[in-house]
Amino acid sequence: MRIIRCALIIIFFSLTDFIYAENTVASRMEGDTIHYYATLHEAVDAASGLSIDNPDVITLLADITVNAPLIIEDRKHIALIPGNGSRTISRAYDFLDYPVIWLRGDSASLSLGLTTNSSQVSNGYELIIDGGYKQHPPIEAHAVLVAVSGPGSKLIMHNNVFLQNNMNNSRTSVNTYYHYGAGVLIRTLDDLSSRPAEFIMRGGSILGNINNVQNAPAYGGGVYINGFGIFTMEGGNIHNNTAQRAGGGVFIYSTGTYKKTGGIIQGNIAIDGVGDSRFFGHSVFIGSADTNFFRYRNDTVSENDMLSYTGSLSGSGVFGEGERWSQPRAVLSNYVFFIIFAVLALGLFFFFFIRQNAKPRHLTAEQRLKIPDPGVKLSPREREVFDLFLSGQTAKQAAQTLGISISSINFHSENMYRKLGIQSRTELLVKFKG
Repeated sequence: MRIIRCALIIIFFSLTDFIYAENTVASRMEGDTIHYYATLHEAVDAASGLSIDNPDVITLLADITVNAPLIIEDRKHIALIPGNGSRTISRAYDFLDYPVIWLRGDSASLSLGLTTNSSQVSNGYELIIDGGYKQHPPIEAHAVLVAVSGPGSKLIMHNNVFLQNNMNNSRTSVNTYYHYGAGVLIRTLDDLSSRPAEFIMRGGSILGNINNVQNAPAYGGGVYINGFGIFTMEGGNIHNNTAQRAGGGVFIYSTGTYKKTGGIIQGNIAIDGVGDSRFFGHSVFIGSADTNFFRYRNDTVSENDMLSYTGSLSGSGVFGEGERWSQPRAVLSNYVFFIIFAVLALGLFFFFFIRQNAKPRHLTAEQRLKIPDPGVKLSPREREVFDLFLSGQTAKQAAQTLGISISSINFHSENMYRKLGIQSRTELLVKFKG
């Protein structure tokens, strides 16, 4: 009986552990104790990291779907990493009006894909935050995927992190203050310029996000920076994002700041363009809040930014003052008429100029009377060449006038020069015309 009782106890606890593990989605360490949580929200609420350099590491143990924002409150410091393989956080179908992750706490921080254990970084596990637009049916939300708004707060993104597939159509009556953009929005709460919110991208990818808002600016498919927010790009890739108007990859507006020292921004699209001249900025758009709306902000871009331009609709590039897209629809559309008119007018001018100068000119009787007698006996053809040279024609023009070849003109002119005791047409003009 004792053996049977022990066996039953072992089976009971094994089943309990199995059931508990099945209902666990996240874990965190507290001292030497591992705590398990049924939801990621519970793990975030329990986190008690000391600083951005000493965060509370939360391990995501299962793929989850959330229907409420993961909010990082005041002075919380969290590192979120995938465990037991790559993990995905997905937006639910009934969760449309708020960001999936909202870093709104004062002096808070969230590191995505980082752990104090270096082996965790190198194992290749992926952390995916997905807006659901590529699901069937697709999810069309009314908010950005990740918002960073807490004064002095920081979002740090590392390798093997993917922020993807979020559609923002913003067809909602909810306050749209944090609904700009589609991938990541950085906008400091209450616009506290002394302690701006910051997004530091050191790796990973922001891809496949679409900003198609209806009642807010349709800018910034990948990253939108506004209200004293700072975007520091040190690495990673921002690609294949779409904005309805401008800044398909990155949009920096008003008091937003952009610092880029690394990473790749490519293959993003801005569809409609901004303003009468249709300025796009498919990869990067930098704007200003003053009357010169499209002013390039030199103070926000580092010297080694290496910003580039292409004429393709989905190329890598940036818009700035004095720096325009070569793609006709983006810049030249307003000047096409004037360019065509100028080219035609210039062409007509050269046509008539060349025609007039190429037209054979015969001497009139009055002109012949004014030509002096050379004083020597010239042949009839030599006399014709003599008369034409004195009238101002060149050898080529004289050939056209007389209907003979240049070589014939040269032959007759050499004979004429010998008889006159001169060496060239210039001497002829000096001696006989003065």
